[in-house]
Amino acid sequence: MARETRVGRHLFLHIDQEPLHVGSLQGLSWTFSQHHGLGTVRHLAWGLKFSRIDVLKADLESAEWKVLENLILEDVLEQIGQLTFAIHLHWPGFEVSGGDSSVVRFWYSLLKEVELKGFRLFHSYKDLSKPQLFLKKDIFNASSRYTLSWVNTRWT
Repeated sequence: MARETRVGRHLFLHIDQEPLHVGSLQGLSWTFSQHHGLGTVRHLAWGLKFSRIDVLKADLESAEWKVLENLILEDVLEQIGQLTFAIHLHWPGFEVSGGDSSVVRFWYSLLKEVELKGFRLFHSYKDLSKPQLFLKKDIFNASSRYTLSWVNTRWT
């Protein structure tokens, strides 16, 4: 069940009682949860009649790698001004398979493609309150969760 709430210039879409921040004056700023079954970012934005997304913030509990891959494959990144992802490194993630080196190459290729699309990392945060796991291995001074934020240098 979905309902909308407007607060000032912002639009929040509530799905299953979880708020989904979906709008501002300049475009679209929202937090997407794969568990809601909303489809792709492109379909959600088009369904809400937005052609550009100011800020896309996602914490998808290990589904972020496939969502990031879809953003790249669907050529949606160019329509996003700022991208913030919580990435989880304790296991490969949903629909990501292979040995450790294959998984790390896949992750790296996605992050490199984001950079090649004109995005620059401007903030990173290592959550030390999370377990110090990397692909199910205990690693000193690591975290299983990082938050990465990029800005689109080609955004106009």
